[in-house]
Amino acid sequence: YFVTEADLPPDTPYTHTQPGFFATPALAPGDKLSTTNIEGVTDTTHEKLPLVEGTQTVYLRDSDGEIFRLRIVAQGVDDGEIEVYLKPAR
Repeated sequence: YFVTEADLPPDTPYTHTQPGFFATPALAPGDKLSTTNIEGVTDTTHEKLPLVEGTQTVYLRDSDGEIFRLRIVAQGVDDGEIEVYLKPAR
């Protein structure tokens, strides 16, 4: 899930200009991998990234505008143990 304004403390400005998860660090609209609608999930306000088995690398922009690379390693999408690695995409 990607944070929304409703997740922040009251009176905290939401400064994410490109919410979501992307295939490349360019964060081009056509590279967006996340969506607000995923089958079986009732939440439609958060950008969500469907998990896949194996290693998945995506990019995101934080509230300060910095782009990060997020690597997700899942042995199985239902096994409950997922490794996540985050680092600046420089």
